[in-house]
Amino acid sequence: MDKATARWQEEYGRQPLIIKDGIIAEYKGSEKDVTIPLQIWNIPVTGIGDEVFKDKRLTSNTIPNSVTSIGNSAFAGNQLTSIIIPNWERKRCLALILKAGGGISLFPLFNEE
Repeated sequence: MDKATARWQEEYGRQPLIIKDGIIAEYKGSEKDVTIPLQIWNIPVTGIGDEVFKDKRLTSNTIPNSVTSIGNSAFAGNQLTSIIIPNWERKRCLALILKAGGGISLFPLFNEE
């Protein structure tokens, strides 16, 4: 179990991220700084669904290497000031996050794992 999964399970007793077929389908948490774990209940996280984090007042997000897709408006309506992205191609990741409505306007914004 990765540290992010262990932290969520320890603090909340249940997972605030709902996963379906490897895709995060819903966020039920209230944290403003979200670290997406590599797995949720032993299911690898491979994507973030449409509007999952929309209007959740996020300020930072860490996306693991296992994520290869980000849905439409996944981060719309937030004030993201920091995004830690996986090691996949940076331009592709930026395009996906912009498509997902991350509200990105400040650079440098990215950190690398």
